[in-house]
Amino acid sequence: MIIARFSLRWMLIAMAVLSVVFLFISLAVKGQHWALALCAAAATFLVCVLIQAVCFLLARILAEATQRLRRQKGDASPFSSGPPPQIIPPDNSFVE
Repeated sequence: MIIARFSLRWMLIAMAVLSVVFLFISLAVKGQHWALALCAAAATFLVCVLIQAVCFLLARILAEATQRLRRQKGDASPFSSGPPPQIIPPDNSFVE
């Protein structure tokens, strides 16, 4: 039930904010220069946020892929040359 997560107060706030946004858009369409500049600035900001989100997503996918390749290869660290030497040799008395 997704509707239960939103309270009436938050829906009224969202409706008020969106009504102001669409008021600015309607004034920009009617030819008010300041409203056009405000809408252009808001659109530019949204495009920048979208580009940031896409770049973050691509970087995360690349990082996950390199971690999976590193795990398949067996190296836990890029600085390791192999498993560490064992100080105590393994006890094979349990194996028959």
